[in-house]
Amino acid sequence: MQKRTKLWAIMLSIVLLLSLLTATALAAPLNTTISTENGESANPDASPAPTEAVPQKENVPAKKSPEMIFVEEGETHYAKPDSVVFNNGGIVYNNGAVVYNNTGTVYNNSGTAYNNTGTVYANSGTVYNNSGVVFNNGAEIFSQDGEIRDIAMSGAYKINLPNSLRAYVNIENAIDGEDVYVKEGESLEFTPKDGYTIVSADISSGDVAVNKVGKYTISNLTEDADLLLEIKPQPPVMSLESGSYFSAQKLTISAGENAEIYYTTDGSEPDETSPKYSEPIKIDESTVVNAVAVSKGLEVSDMSSANIGILEITVPEFEKQTEGYPVSDPSPIVVINSGSIEAEIANAEIEGDDAANFILNHHSGQKVPAGRTMDDYWTIRPEGGLKAGNYNAKLIFTTANGEQAEFKLSFKVEAAK
Repeated sequence: MQKRTKLWAIMLSIVLLLSLLTATALAAPLNTTISTENGESANPDASPAPTEAVPQKENVPAKKSPEMIFVEEGETHYAKPDSVVFNNGGIVYNNGAVVYNNTGTVYNNSGTAYNNTGTVYANSGTVYNNSGVVFNNGAEIFSQDGEIRDIAMSGAYKINLPNSLRAYVNIENAIDGEDVYVKEGESLEFTPKDGYTIVSADISSGDVAVNKVGKYTISNLTEDADLLLEIKPQPPVMSLESGSYFSAQKLTISAGENAEIYYTTDGSEPDETSPKYSEPIKIDESTVVNAVAVSKGLEVSDMSSANIGILEITVPEFEKQTEGYPVSDPSPIVVINSGSIEAEIANAEIEGDDAANFILNHHSGQKVPAGRTMDDYWTIRPEGGLKAGNYNAKLIFTTANGEQAEFKLSFKVEAAK
């Protein structure tokens, strides 16, 4: 029984091996040949290989997906065909690509731009415009709530005004956009901004002229042009005029937007190494203040100057008297001009209820030379023989520039015993 079992196991193994070989043969390719040990074919009826190669189907590459490009604010991109550009605040020069423009600027040449609130300069391309602005030169525009400014009929020329100078010029009648454009046959006007001066203006194409109030006009352009401007800040403005004052003063200095102010108080000419102005300057003695305005990339302004003289005036005090006192001698009023500018006193007056009880020898004006002390021109004294009482008034000096100073006058007369 044990031998019979082994025999059946051997037969079953043979059957399984034959089945495996048959399956392998069926799975082999039909043109497969099996070589014998001497190298002869085991299939003598097999056909020889052809003398020429059988043409094979060429490999066709998969269609290339368009390149996806994202342009952010501050970036510039030159778009090529077969690319898709999403412009978010940047600048795109589009040559055959598809551009989705969000708030940026696109210069579109033969491409397609989908514009959402941005600006597109379209030259023969196609623009789908949603509430943006399109400057159109013969392009096809599909606009939804957008603004189309057609400049194809008369043409437009770009005026190159460097960014460093554009901040100092007010441009009128220009086609809006990052660049400045003017239509053919029309003109463009510009003026300097407050605090600046256009020294000269020259243009490479067309004409530029200036009128009496400083307005410039560009006209007769025949091509894109470069505008060359020479600009400098106007001299700083001082809050005080040169002149004489009776008390300490505060001087403020102003200049055009983006201009910095440098000053000196020793009479020298300031430059960018001098103190920079940041707050009012206190002047409590005679001083010459010079200042210039400086803007980056421009010439330095002409110098402003304020010569401030501080006058010192001393009014005498009167001793008290007893009724029946004699007329006193006049007492001098001392005026000290320590500054470097001549002081001019316009007039001197006595005011108050008791003004008639004081005698001032001169009411008219007088000039006080620079660096001089005057004590022999104005004199004052009380009236003689006044009754007992207190007599009060005020003495007012006025300079030629309207500055005033008041001084108390007081005189006491006691009753006779």
